[in-house]
Amino acid sequence: MARHLQSRNGKVSREIERKFLLKRLPPNLRHFHSRTIEQGYLSAKTDGTQIRLRKSGRRHSLTIKRGRG
Repeated sequence: MARHLQSRNGKVSREIERKFLLKRLPPNLRHFHSRTIEQGYLSAKTDGTQIRLRKSGRRHSLTIKRGRG
């Protein structure tokens, strides 16, 4: 999935979302750093606009995505 996004400075950027299915987890997975992320969607409109609130540790972010794709 690829979307064209317009940033605050007016430049258009592209977002590419990829998903992969694994047959099994890597054997050394526990050796890598991880963190818990909590997220929820505040709004999802029929025009494709989504508003997401995400918390990771002490950091919070609000993301607005527009368009379909």
